[in-house]
Amino acid sequence: MKKLAGSLIKACISLIFILALLWLVRNEIDDALRAIKATNLFIFAMGFLLYLTSTLILAIRLRGILAVQSVHISIPQALLFTFIGYFFNNFMPSAVGGDAVKAYYISKKTNKTLESVTSILLDRLIGLFSLVIIAAVALIFLGHIIDNKNVTIGIYAVMLLSALTFILLLNKNFARKFHFILVPFKFFNLDSKIKRLYDTMHGYMNHKGGMFQAFALSFIAQVMTVSTIYLLGLSISANMSFLMLFLIMPIIFAASMFPSLNGLGVREAGFVYFLKGMAGPDKAFAISLLWLATALLGSFIGGIIYALRRQFKIEG
Repeated sequence: MKKLAGSLIKACISLIFILALLWLVRNEIDDALRAIKATNLFIFAMGFLLYLTSTLILAIRLRGILAVQSVHISIPQALLFTFIGYFFNNFMPSAVGGDAVKAYYISKKTNKTLESVTSILLDRLIGLFSLVIIAAVALIFLGHIIDNKNVTIGIYAVMLLSALTFILLLNKNFARKFHFILVPFKFFNLDSKIKRLYDTMHGYMNHKGGMFQAFALSFIAQVMTVSTIYLLGLSISANMSFLMLFLIMPIIFAASMFPSLNGLGVREAGFVYFLKGMAGPDKAFAISLLWLATALLGSFIGGIIYALRRQFKIEG
């Protein structure tokens, strides 16, 4: 019952954002649809291929992080798990719901539950950290030309949250100052499990080589993702600054983690709000729909893999 109630709440949040967005762009919907109909399919296909390539990079990153904990899977297996995560993102909370499914199948395959869960969490955090670092560097060089102050505020907010999380993982003494957070979990006998989870994640900090490789791959994947969105804009002749996307996309991706159905509605509203200054509200909305279509195509691949999971020998 609680799961059903949670899913309904997230669906309602997505619906509210979708309705609000449709109301805000009500005068641009026809222009957005015309832009989509005129999409250059070759450029869109290039963008989708780049999206698939970034997925491969993310799979290699995941495999490397798992290897630090002596959890060994092949690159093809990591790629299959990543696509399955894409598929389940459509039905679970926010844009990270598929991570729980990935952790489940990896732990089932390897019989290492704690290591699998912590690796998936760290994989997600490294992705966020790399985005923030890219945004911070972009802010240094492009901050003076930002017209929308909310972009700067959003970047600083994400940077602050990421820095706090990174320090918590790096410094146990600092983490102990937040020990009070565990008090409510004692009633459910979860505090000891959370401590074990934290200790395991903290242990990654001793593997500098593995962490360096993970961050390097993450930077490559993030550049590919931003390039994909640039190509989607290019496919409908949207006037966008490639470099400015490195400032804007971290905020949009962070917002998509807000409880909803895979960020649906929240993400699209972010596209329109932050890109309308460059591309116009109609093309900003069109780009959000093209990105949604790209993500859905990726999740469709994941759905096929999940349906054929026994043939792919995903289950242990």
